[in-house]
Amino acid sequence: MSDFIFGVLSSLAATALTVAGGWFGARHAKRWPVAALSRLTGVGVIRKYASQRASGGDLMTDLARASEVAVMTGRGNELSRETFKALWQRSGTGIKKIRVLLPDPDGRSDSWLARREAELADFDPGYTPGLLPEQIRANIAYVGALADKDPKRIELRLVDLPQISRVIVTDQAAYVTTVTATQHGHDSPCLMFRKPGPLYDLAARTFETAWEGAQVSHASVPQSRAQPAP
Repeated sequence: MSDFIFGVLSSLAATALTVAGGWFGARHAKRWPVAALSRLTGVGVIRKYASQRASGGDLMTDLARASEVAVMTGRGNELSRETFKALWQRSGTGIKKIRVLLPDPDGRSDSWLARREAELADFDPGYTPGLLPEQIRANIAYVGALADKDPKRIELRLVDLPQISRVIVTDQAAYVTTVTATQHGHDSPCLMFRKPGPLYDLAARTFETAWEGAQVSHASVPQSRAQPAP
């Protein structure tokens, strides 16, 4: 299962970067020619951000307009910040379904999360052993508390997947951060795909495949082990 998902994620990252590379060579390229080319080629509207953090404003707007949101992320710190605020409001929002996938912080010693922690330690000396899992447990507790209060709308699962991308899919757009081995996720490049289009479909399928193989989390207890999904 992990090998299959790894292949899908690698394909997503490689395809996205290949398609976008030629179009976004100029740092300040105009968006409307890119949108026009995207439609003409049939791949859907694509936008490239120099970093994940640079996509925050557009992502926040798309999340506020969404009716369904799916998030697969490697750490999840941004889930408790302004960008995602609209997701957690119980009134005045049209968001009917929110699914969040976070890494299992209590997995095997050779898990993909452990490999990512080793990468982080190579370029950020603040990442001592155990820090990344601890950060993820805090985010599991945060989303878990929200899910406990609104279980019909919010669901959290845990998964062991390669830490090579962050995927956020709404019913109208997909945001994919291609996480590199030498950068934090918020500094890595981000691509946005509008629906319809094959790259949007690939992002959505990547999330669905991971979701089906994930574990249901008793998220309000950060140290607890997840149970298999029914």
